[in-house]
Amino acid sequence: MDDSQPDDLRIRALWCLEGLDNVEPTQLEKLSGASHRALRKEALRVARGAVVQASRLPVRLQLEMARRGLADTDRLVRQDKEALRAARLEKILGAIQNNLEQIPELKDRLRRLVDGWK
Repeated sequence: MDDSQPDDLRIRALWCLEGLDNVEPTQLEKLSGASHRALRKEALRVARGAVVQASRLPVRLQLEMARRGLADTDRLVRQDKEALRAARLEKILGAIQNNLEQIPELKDRLRRLVDGWK
């Protein structure tokens, strides 16, 4: 996306790319640091949708976008950051629940991991 274009046009371009399932992680990363709050908010919304699906977004990018959202001064952007974090958490918990029966040692390894945090 061309940074010289108006913000509303960049948002519409993001929506089009999202509809075509053709949003690149680098585009989301760039938009999540934009000066206009609507661009940041839409980037987080698209990222949240990608997390809920089989995500093509690298974990590093998901975490960086969540970190930026947390530090954002805009309340709506922070709310989208929280939704991204919650979607990621639900995906992790769902993966654990779906694999408990197929991987018997998973429960023991999780227990040891949690005990190590105490």
